[in-house]
Amino acid sequence: IDSLNVFPVADADTGTNLWLTLQAACTAVASARSRPSLRALALAAARGALMGARGNSGVIFSQFLHGLASHIVLLPRGARLDGPALAQALEAAYQAAYAAVMRPVEGTILTAGREAARCATEAAQGSDRSLLAVVEAAVAGAGRAVRESPGLLAPLARAGVVDAGAEGLWLVLEALREVVRQAGEGAQGAEAGRRADARVGQAA
Repeated sequence: IDSLNVFPVADADTGTNLWLTLQAACTAVASARSRPSLRALALAAARGALMGARGNSGVIFSQFLHGLASHIVLLPRGARLDGPALAQALEAAYQAAYAAVMRPVEGTILTAGREAARCATEAAQGSDRSLLAVVEAAVAGAGRAVRESPGLLAPLARAGVVDAGAEGLWLVLEALREVVRQAGEGAQGAEAGRRADARVGQAA
């Protein structure tokens, strides 16, 4: 990701900054009390990312996590983080990220977050609204935004690269997809989503 970093400044540190920000979030989660609720974990991750945010990409990502957590904490006690709930949380996440930037630029991590949320929302309104289906839609939306980023930002097109921040968010969402798949015990399709819903819901 560092090697892709040409916008807004070619300082080759976007990947490093995202890693350090994520590391701070993970440290905060690991420090949470034993068997914490999903709400507590979400808040810990958001606070850790905010305190440890590095660079523009890290700050924006920390706001993305803040928006995600702000919706999760509003879920009724005992409610599951199912597909539709995650889609709503992703909507809150991208809106928080956009609001944190004075002059939002398309083709960046912001666009990837918005497209992930848009595709997740569409999936949550479809026939398969499982957690896995919604996450896969978010991954697809972010991935498409990454591929299209050179068409929105001339510096990327000139350098022949995609946006580093958008790529970073895409990878984070791909990691989420793998976690949901593992929670589904390796099952496929809607059945995997339903099992993942149940597993994640137990933590709420």
